[in-house]
Amino acid sequence: MDEIKKWFYEKLANKAIESLTKNGFKAVYFESKEEAIKHFIQTATNYDSIGFGGSITVVKELRLVDEAKKTK
Repeated sequence: MDEIKKWFYEKLANKAIESLTKNGFKAVYFESKEEAIKHFIQTATNYDSIGFGGSITVVKELRLVDEAKKTK
């Protein structure tokens, strides 16, 4: 990804994170899909169940369910 797009997406993400945080959510930005998956797996192991809140597109694109099953 070129540097201008990367900068733009990071700025957008930071603005979204700021807004979500103000409204009581925890939000994290990752530069890559692999980083996001790694964070999810590390975090998910601390819980008995996880809800995705309608983020089926994200779940399917990142294959989070498949990745979580690999760790069991």
